[in-house]
Amino acid sequence: MVPAPAAPATVDVAAALAEALREAGLGQGQLLPTSGPGGHTDFSVVLPLYLKRDGVWIDLRLGIQRAGAHVLCRAVLKRPAHSEHELLGVLAESVQLLLGTRTMARVKQVLGLVPVFPALAARSDALPPAAGNPAARWELRLPDLVIQAALFSCPVVVKNKSLAHLHVGDLVLEAANLPGEAGHSLLAAGELITAHRLDSLAETVAQSPSTATVAVAEAPEASRAFLRL
Repeated sequence: MVPAPAAPATVDVAAALAEALREAGLGQGQLLPTSGPGGHTDFSVVLPLYLKRDGVWIDLRLGIQRAGAHVLCRAVLKRPAHSEHELLGVLAESVQLLLGTRTMARVKQVLGLVPVFPALAARSDALPPAAGNPAARWELRLPDLVIQAALFSCPVVVKNKSLAHLHVGDLVLEAANLPGEAGHSLLAAGELITAHRLDSLAETVAQSPSTATVAVAEAPEASRAFLRL
């Protein structure tokens, strides 16, 4: 086991996010730092990320009131949401839209950011506690709505594991091949091990036992909990 050093990200998050919002067509926003946690929010969007450069696990949480969520939904769908389920879907989709912009693609490349799984939207009181301590808090101000943003981070331990010893929540850091199959990746870099994936790997190991190891980062319990939601 090799403990990975923790270091703060130095990218200008405010400038990058403001540009990503404009690029995604969600309006011109301001990201302003705050000194403490904001008030209660009705809904939250969570995006777990692995920051490869610094060896830290990031839990980005965005909180929004119900009225603001409806404003955002109307901006995206050009109509009101028909249900809370649709409202939550739009919140998660909006974050994925930002991640797909050219601006955020550059940020991910510079920092080595690996989105662990798609953004998840839920009622704020239904989410498990975040992993680690808040590294930064902001308010994202858009026309007619305010989003509370909190960035939590904690160091992770990188381990080399055999296929038989992988667990749910392990994030594959380097592509892995079975001996003699260099042209075929058994595990891709950035893949998150799920219960279903473990079952398929167990069949592979049974058919072709191997001593090969895989470099993985273990997700904190808070992030593994999302796999069970």
